[in-house]
Parts: sequence; C-alpha cells; structure tokens
Amino acid sequence: MKYSIASLALSAAAATFVFAPANAQQDETGTNETCHVHLFDGSDFESDNIVIQGPGEFDSLKQLPNAGGEDWNDEADSLKVGATATVEAWEEEGFSGESTTYEAGSEHPDISEPSSLKITCE
Repeated sequence: MKYSIASLALSAAAATFVFAPANAQQDETGTNETCHVHLFDGSDFESDNIVIQGPGEFDSLKQLPNAGGEDWNDEADSLKVGATATVEAWEEEGFSGESTTYEAGSEHPDISEPSSLKITCE
C-alpha cells in the first residue's frame, strides 16, 4: 500500500505527523479516516504528537510506522480516539500488563503511558 504524508505541521514547541493511505479521503481533522488514535507526548494534548491509523496491532511503540524514528514507548501522556476507532492500550510491550480500553470519539488528557496498543475500527 502506498502512503503519503496527509499532514505535517512543525513548530518550535511540537511536531505533528499524520500518515495514511494515499488514496483515502481526508476528514475534518486532517486525517484520512475516522479510525485512528492521536497520541500526545504531554498531558492535556500538548507537545509532540502522532496520529496512527487503524486498524492495527502494535506490540511495541518503539518503532511505529512512519514515526520518523521517534520512540513512543512509555511516552504518550494523553490521547484522542477517532470517531470509529476503539483503542486498547497496555502498560507493557507485547500486549502484557494492565490494559485500558478507550472508546470511539473519546479524549483522555492524562493517561498511563502505554507500551503497546491495538486499534480496531467499526
């Protein structure tokens, strides 16, 4: 599948990366689908951030696809879930340890930093 950068915004305070299939239509958030999770390196949706399109299973957040080499393992402090996504996040790599499920369309300004996650789409 070919990918294109749907959105790339850089500032002195934060960088946002959005990666999605090149043939998908963009929605009002700038992502190509409503099935995604938006991770933020700071509480209250601040600092560096990345949008990860679903569906997908990520047993480690160290090398997320198209993350520009950034290690997101134990880094996400807040997240937003797309309108048609459900996200299950684990505290440990390999889908182990305690897990938390985040429902479609929800926003969470202060989370326990995940090390693995699964995104399912409605």
